[in-house]
Amino acid sequence: MNHRLETDEEQDAILSLELVTEHLPRVVTNVHHWKWVILALHNSFQGFMVLALQGTNALNVLTDKSARQWMEAYRKGSTQFAEPKLDWFPNLYEKIESNQMIMYSDSHPFQPAGTQEQSVNQLKDLRDIFVHFVPKQLILDVRSWPHIVSDITGIIEFLAFESGNITWHEESAEQRVKTLCLLIRQQAHALNKHYGG
Repeated sequence: MNHRLETDEEQDAILSLELVTEHLPRVVTNVHHWKWVILALHNSFQGFMVLALQGTNALNVLTDKSARQWMEAYRKGSTQFAEPKLDWFPNLYEKIESNQMIMYSDSHPFQPAGTQEQSVNQLKDLRDIFVHFVPKQLILDVRSWPHIVSDITGIIEFLAFESGNITWHEESAEQRVKTLCLLIRQQAHALNKHYGG
């Protein structure tokens, strides 16, 4: 029996995407599954932003302070490196829209289309509501959420297959992401119809 959980940034992003596909169908019979859809989607999206930004040394995905500390230690030849701190979600999103994405000859920054920018902000706000839940009665209209899911899935697809920054070491992982994204789009479309959209 294995008592250790082992993962990495690629596996974590994919497994979170898988969780989205598991919980989306359940929202029809139990609306509370939306919480887990939102949390898993946020985690997966953040994971794919990290994969697309990390480059060869991962400094792009750290806070400015953490990256500076790491570089200072490296320049001094120190063997003592501060614990790296992942940058905040909004900063990572700004970075995928910036020239920090230009790492290779075929790299492309993300350019939002339609309602994608709005959906990113809504996803962040919803995630924050669920993670930092304070005692209160919470009433949320979920009818627009399938559209948020679809928009974010589109950004994940860009990062995974069009940004030019993610190298898949296993073809099976790349195919798994394609399959999951297609399934999520189908599920979101069905939910949109279910909600009368």
